[in-house]
Amino acid sequence: MKNRPRDSFQFVSEDYDVFWKKWNRCRDIFAGSDLVKELGDKYLPKSRWHRNGGADGKQDYDDYRSRAIFFNYLKDAIETSLGVLKKGEPTVKLPPQIAFLEKSATVYHDGLVALKGKLDAIIMLTGCAGLSLEVNNSGNGNADRPDFFINIWQPESIKDKNFDHDELTGESYATLVLLDESEMVFDKNTKRRVLDTKWRVMGLDADGRYYTSLMKPEQYPDFDLDNPPVAPDQSNPQMGEAVYPLYRGDTFNRIPFTFVNATDLSGGHYEDPPLYDLVDLVLALYRGDADYRQTLHFTASDFYKHTGCADPGKQRKLSVGAGGILHLGAEEDIAVVSSPGGGANLQREALLNLHAQCQQRIMTLLDVGANQSGAALEIMQNSKSARIEPINQNTANAIAEQLRFAAEWTGLSREQAHKEVVFAAAKIEDTSLVISQLQSLWHAIVAENYPLTRRDFHTLQRKANITQNDFEQNNEELETERAITETLGLRTGGYLPGEEPPAQKNQPPRK
Repeated sequence: MKNRPRDSFQFVSEDYDVFWKKWNRCRDIFAGSDLVKELGDKYLPKSRWHRNGGADGKQDYDDYRSRAIFFNYLKDAIETSLGVLKKGEPTVKLPPQIAFLEKSATVYHDGLVALKGKLDAIIMLTGCAGLSLEVNNSGNGNADRPDFFINIWQPESIKDKNFDHDELTGESYATLVLLDESEMVFDKNTKRRVLDTKWRVMGLDADGRYYTSLMKPEQYPDFDLDNPPVAPDQSNPQMGEAVYPLYRGDTFNRIPFTFVNATDLSGGHYEDPPLYDLVDLVLALYRGDADYRQTLHFTASDFYKHTGCADPGKQRKLSVGAGGILHLGAEEDIAVVSSPGGGANLQREALLNLHAQCQQRIMTLLDVGANQSGAALEIMQNSKSARIEPINQNTANAIAEQLRFAAEWTGLSREQAHKEVVFAAAKIEDTSLVISQLQSLWHAIVAENYPLTRRDFHTLQRKANITQNDFEQNNEELETERAITETLGLRTGGYLPGEEPPAQKNQPPRK
């Protein structure tokens, strides 16, 4: 979407263009050094000499750019954040008719946890995204062939949206969504891929029934949103014809679309990317590093000033430096011009300060503890960007809304759907158990009969990021290790919660 025509903004939200530039900038920086350098003066300005110096100026700019180091703190911050977000196991409770979604929630059969991971990644980078519930006409209600799946939409694809508020819950809900479903398709005649431009309307007709329609952009201005032209063959609609999605013969009375910001589900506004201020710091660091290395380049070697020579041929052949031989005429002279390099030291100090600011910004994002120091609180108060825990909870809320749409479509009332559908992210603070805490809990289980099951304890180990195995895999590996050590005659302390420790086996029970 980098080369978009200007008229593509004729049917978008008023602030879409502003945020499109922010999303595009974040994507460029996240992509890394190769793309940022390829984009040239978009992110590393040229000097007047670079612009007007012809071939020499162009060569000097290419050298200046190639010497610079691009430090991708944005990618580091996002990948670290996603690692933290993956540690907690969400709480999932679904009614039987949509239970399959826990294991298969997307067209790629991603489970809900994987779906949240993908949504988290988009929100961390751009600050907003969309989710839509789609009916699977070939579904049969299990994870292999689910009745529904959830689509994720990049923010650039959400061309326009209109939202109202639910009086029951206070939540916002869509009354119109315009999506860009354009894609590159292979043309057999030209043997090239060409852009197939198409838009998709998700709307409510005059009777409040949900429909969707795929069309060419030129059809949209004359499309009747309240009374759309209905496709006679609902299984094979033509461009610009409306289809009413059915679940076992029933239409739906809401647009099953969720607009996800970093901290809320309101479709009435966009939020800045959570790390947009870090993007500015990364670019300042890149530009500063380019200037610093340019300074080092020019101060690393001495310059020579040659005077008194009027012969252009001799000027071109003059050799100086190590191994050079000078034959100077009576009127000629050569002198060494040195630079003290004091400017480089000042530049280096400025770069170190920028590095520190980038690292501090990442720590601000990741600081989710309740007992911050005064300095940390000051950093937090001065930060205008979203922190990681609100993002964690909000993306889970967005998925929960999609699950409630599915529950309602299967026949549950809205009140029942809110009661019976639960998808809640584990708070990041809850996943910070350390080894010493687990050891104390282990002792309480074994020695004091603390009422915790083996499966519960294993869940805590996963939250603490000690193991990534599921419960059954963990038990199988423990049994295998125990068999090996017993075969070798080695003592092992590995045993499962609820068993007696090896030192206590074959001893009289406590009275």
